[in-house]
Amino acid sequence: MAVDSDQKKTLELPDAPTKQSNGKEDLYSELYEFRDPIHGLIPLNKAERNIIDTEVFQRLRNIRQLGTSYKVYHGAEHTRFGHSIGVMHLVGKVFDSLWQRLNYLGVQADEFNRLRQTARIAGLLHDIGHAPFSHVGENKRYGLFRKLQDVDGKERDGHEVYSRLIIKNILGDYINKFFGPLEIKVEDVLTILIGKTSDKHLRFVDDILSGQLDADKMDYLLRDSHYCGVQYGKYDLHKFLSSLTICRSEQDEWQLGLSIDGVNVAEEFIFARYWMFLQVYFHKTRRIYDYYLSSYLKSIFPSGYPLDLIQYIELNDNEILQRIYRDAKAGTNNWAKCFYERNHSSEAFVSKPHLEENEEKQQDDKDHVTWVIEKFEEKYPPQNDPLSYYVDQAKGTAAKELITIKTFLEEAEEESEHRLPAIPIRLKYTNKIIPIQEMSIPIKHISDKEINVLRIYSPKKHVEKTRGFCNSLFYNEYIEYKREMEVTRRKFEELQAKLEKDRSDSKRRKEKY
Repeated sequence: MAVDSDQKKTLELPDAPTKQSNGKEDLYSELYEFRDPIHGLIPLNKAERNIIDTEVFQRLRNIRQLGTSYKVYHGAEHTRFGHSIGVMHLVGKVFDSLWQRLNYLGVQADEFNRLRQTARIAGLLHDIGHAPFSHVGENKRYGLFRKLQDVDGKERDGHEVYSRLIIKNILGDYINKFFGPLEIKVEDVLTILIGKTSDKHLRFVDDILSGQLDADKMDYLLRDSHYCGVQYGKYDLHKFLSSLTICRSEQDEWQLGLSIDGVNVAEEFIFARYWMFLQVYFHKTRRIYDYYLSSYLKSIFPSGYPLDLIQYIELNDNEILQRIYRDAKAGTNNWAKCFYERNHSSEAFVSKPHLEENEEKQQDDKDHVTWVIEKFEEKYPPQNDPLSYYVDQAKGTAAKELITIKTFLEEAEEESEHRLPAIPIRLKYTNKIIPIQEMSIPIKHISDKEINVLRIYSPKKHVEKTRGFCNSLFYNEYIEYKREMEVTRRKFEELQAKLEKDRSDSKRRKEKY
């Protein structure tokens, strides 16, 4: 996507010091502190603070971290602004924790500091392209995110693409000028954010920003838990950080992993994610408000969000809420009216939260849910009415919509190929690398399953009737359907066997006579 000169006018770029400048120490020394409710005092340098002071970053003050959750948990008014600063801070803490291990592996101090600073910039800017209300509207069925040419030339959609394009086209000159004396270019930041590091010894840097143990999750679990007033997302951050290490694979790939002493705190961390998903991110009322707001956004952006970066970053929660207020008061949009007045359909049915153990049972679970949805929508077809029936199931790729705890990364095409653990553990005396599932029964039990929930909403006056219908579908009629299908399958197999026998007998008779 081409960006004209007007799209760079949001930033005035001051002159940057050179390597020989006396201002270098002042620019990169951590002379400033932000007081944060989760991490206490967060130190940062002048160059980082100058990024935070830009208009495009300050926009994040008006993008709620948890979308519509503030309508359920009244404290959940926190924004992407604080989260982004928190992630930058934790990226630095992770690097500090890894220093001795990296130095032992041959990484020198200058290179370590360059990597640390580059990753901190990536952490600070990883959410710079979020749309209003964060993950609301990211489901592809709303069509809000159109395909854009990403920084590597490939076409993709989603807020991550906007983030990378904003970094390249709006903040790129700034990063090059102010971090150039440290030999950091905007391309280095983008390489981390797109996860395209080619050096197998730098794989761990990608993991720090986007992996099973990344700084993003470290921050949002604690932050979201704090602001929602719940305990589900809490874990021992200090122990977690001190347990992080570099895990070298047999092919000498350096992954971010844990020492064996960190298995129990990793259990805390992973189950914090699991509990926050079920109790907060997939809360029944939050999900119906997400549906209303997504549908409203689709109604005012029928072609999707603006492709022009400047027009896109002018959108924020406040601007959308003003539109909702006007449309609700004027009675011109039912989605806006129901959202504003907090009038919504009620939950009539909810399924269990995850799939079964083996692949055959997992497929049966999927077939079960698909069959129930089809039968329900035959009786109650989807309507463009916020107070009608609604079937909700997490199908998106957003971090807080659908989670799967993997045993291995999905890079090897076959099991016989070399596979990297998704969460590697380094054994104490042998330095052998194994998946965490080999050391943790609780994590093994929930691994490699899609943690998902099916909900069906109904007009309030029909909740009991709808609930009875759904329970009958889910627990009685599907069992009968499966029984009938099994009988049909057996009859078909018997018929096939009879036909095969008849063919064989006919062939034998022909050969004989």
